[in-house]
Amino acid sequence: MSENEANNIDLIKQIPDCEISWDEFSDASFEGGTMSLHSVYPDYSRPDDQGAGADFENWHEQHSWVPLDNIRGCPYFARTLHHNEKSRSFVERLDVDTGIAVIQGLVERSALSHVCRMLSADNCDILTDFSLAWMEYLSEETQTRRQEISYKVPDSTDGSSALQFWTIAPYLYDQLVKKGIEEQTAFKAVLDWSASRNETRGTNLDAVYPGVKNLKNYGDGGWFLSKNPDGESHKLAEKVGSHIADHIAPIYRVGNIDS
Repeated sequence: MSENEANNIDLIKQIPDCEISWDEFSDASFEGGTMSLHSVYPDYSRPDDQGAGADFENWHEQHSWVPLDNIRGCPYFARTLHHNEKSRSFVERLDVDTGIAVIQGLVERSALSHVCRMLSADNCDILTDFSLAWMEYLSEETQTRRQEISYKVPDSTDGSSALQFWTIAPYLYDQLVKKGIEEQTAFKAVLDWSASRNETRGTNLDAVYPGVKNLKNYGDGGWFLSKNPDGESHKLAEKVGSHIADHIAPIYRVGNIDS
């Protein structure tokens, strides 16, 4: 880790918690469980049937390097990429070697299932854009960035650390971009925020990330984003992400980041 990165992470650790009024989000629907792809939404990564016809078959024939079979618990990965117009366009501009490297990078740190879940969520550009930012980040300096992600992102599909990261990170990224931070810099800022967490064990939903109010008393079994992009869980994540971005954006706006 460079000196700049270490300094940025130290600054991020000082972010005050977001003061949340739970009454404001009393109608949020949290079905319980964890961020695990299959235990929460068994069909979340299954695209609509429209992706299974001749159009998909022709597309996959041209991009056969995209795994069609089950890969790390995501049997619909290729169809998920095809189902989303933005991800389809992203894949089409990758050369084979870069594309394979990106997918290998997604498999690490259990990111693949989360990315599939977000790409298959209809009408939620925030989740799509964060997924594509992740793949874009991996498409350059792939090995170095895979190593960076490996020590900054929680390696899990469930548990407190993963739950909070994959719930808040898309909205933190979105808010940073809206504040004028360049997209890849914003993604790196999200990684640094993740690296600043105080790791704990268990799934009691203790707040382990800077800027996140203690969440353990909210919901019966967990806080995760629902399928409905207009739902209360998304509004809550947006509020927390906006609060964190207010404090992080000035750090990266002044160029205090390694190239």
